[in-house]
Amino acid sequence: DDHDRRVRQILEQVRGNNTGEPVSVVMREKTLRVAAETKAKDLTMENEELESEVVNLKAQKKSFEVLLSKSEERRSEMEHKMTNQNELITQLREEIKNIINEAEEESEELETKLVTLKHEKKRIEADLLLCQARSSS
Repeated sequence: DDHDRRVRQILEQVRGNNTGEPVSVVMREKTLRVAAETKAKDLTMENEELESEVVNLKAQKKSFEVLLSKSEERRSEMEHKMTNQNELITQLREEIKNIINEAEEESEELETKLVTLKHEKKRIEADLLLCQARSSS
């Protein structure tokens, strides 16, 4: 009996837990199954990490899009302000030109009046001299 039991144990070890396959095949299957399960867990974790990274990248993209939009708005506002300032500068230049032209015209008129007044003064002085000459004779 003891001998038979010992033979059965040896046969079980060789055949692998009553499956009829050698222990090395059973062990290899177990090793491969454990390796496959470990690989599946690793891939699942890697997939979760990648999904998390994708979520973060999408959030960053959204943030950059918002910044870009604000930047475009700001640029547009600045262009509008620059256009308004350029229009104001053009208007001011026109007004200055008009003022200068008016001042030049006024200056010419004043010069003409001055010349007229000088002639009038000379005529009055001549009349005065004539009057003085008549009164002294």
